[in-house]
Amino acid sequence: MESTDRWTETTAIKRRNVPIEVQPIISELNNLFVNLRYALIRNKRFAGDAAHELKTPLAALKIQAQVAIKAQSDKERQTALENLNIGVERCTRIIEQLLILSRLSPEATLEDCHSVSLNSITAEIIALLVPNALNKNIEIDLDASTENAMVHGNETALGILVRNVVDNAIRYTPENGQVHTSIFEKDNHFILRVTDTGSGIPEALHERVFERFFRVLGTNTIGSGLGLAIVQQIASLH
Repeated sequence: MESTDRWTETTAIKRRNVPIEVQPIISELNNLFVNLRYALIRNKRFAGDAAHELKTPLAALKIQAQVAIKAQSDKERQTALENLNIGVERCTRIIEQLLILSRLSPEATLEDCHSVSLNSITAEIIALLVPNALNKNIEIDLDASTENAMVHGNETALGILVRNVVDNAIRYTPENGQVHTSIFEKDNHFILRVTDTGSGIPEALHERVFERFFRVLGTNTIGSGLGLAIVQQIASLH
């Protein structure tokens, strides 16, 4: 039986001793092979990541469903259903983050870049996240000292970056805390800064928080461990 590996082979076509008229076609084919190879790697990585990250929460969902079915009282059933709902939300967030990360691979290129207002993007994202902050009685605000912070980039990607940073701050800030977002200019650059009253990250782990699936232990906060990896990837692409 013929191996399927043959159909995923993307070795470049050699241009030596090839007529000059054919060389542009070979160049285009080689570029196509490169893109195909990256796509295959990205799809394989996505499948592996999804299988790895969804295995545990899906098992937890099954357990909570079984608890709800066997519940002896309304209170026990209600607790199981609430835990089931939390598990569904976590699975949904993991899938969303994985899909975003798969589209923002290191070999990706940004399209549809133009001059966009960092102030407007940030204000819109914070407005969407205000309900999350209110649920924890967290005070959230935006201080844009620069009125016209225009940057060149992809508006959707920058929105995802801002959302992940601000959402992280809300998630890891205790109830009755504060999340402060500011935009200002320094050394001919626009700076987006998000600070909060959470416990912070140990200095020894500052670099590791950008790793895929890495989460600081002991936070008691539901997360996928992908948010800051996505933030770093978007920043790098820009």
